[in-house]
Amino acid sequence: NQSITEIYNHNFTEEEKKEIIQAFETLTAKFNIQSLTTKEDQIQDRESQITLSAIGRTAPSELKATYDPDGEKRKIWIEFLQNILGNKYEMKIGGTTSLDITKKGLDKEWGIKQFAQHHGFNLNEILFFGDKIYPGGNDYAASKIVDCVAVKSPQDTLTKLNQLP
Repeated sequence: NQSITEIYNHNFTEEEKKEIIQAFETLTAKFNIQSLTTKEDQIQDRESQITLSAIGRTAPSELKATYDPDGEKRKIWIEFLQNILGNKYEMKIGGTTSLDITKKGLDKEWGIKQFAQHHGFNLNEILFFGDKIYPGGNDYAASKIVDCVAVKSPQDTLTKLNQLP
């Protein structure tokens, strides 16, 4: 039996959650973004991140892969959300159909620094694998501080990890 020790907690307040969820609901209505599953599967409250999975988090992966492969729809959605929410939050393209909103400054660069500090690692000892290592992608911030390997899927990650010396 392992116990879990919380090191930090940067969850949204109830007011922030309501504001973000309302903005996502406005976005989905304006752009007629229809979930193929349920409304709860489309907008997920992950406590410190609110995620819009356009056609549903559990929608068939082959449909998700073809929905917005270049992220162009989601770039427009981010601009729309910035008009509603301003620059109070981090807004990133994530997953195959998702947008992630977190508190300002709480991106993967911040998370990696926290992890490294807590475990006593130097940043040059960390190798990050991600599928969105480009400006606007949710993995891009990691590329500012550690070496990164671009991957397409969990299987691709495993393949590239096994190719390391």
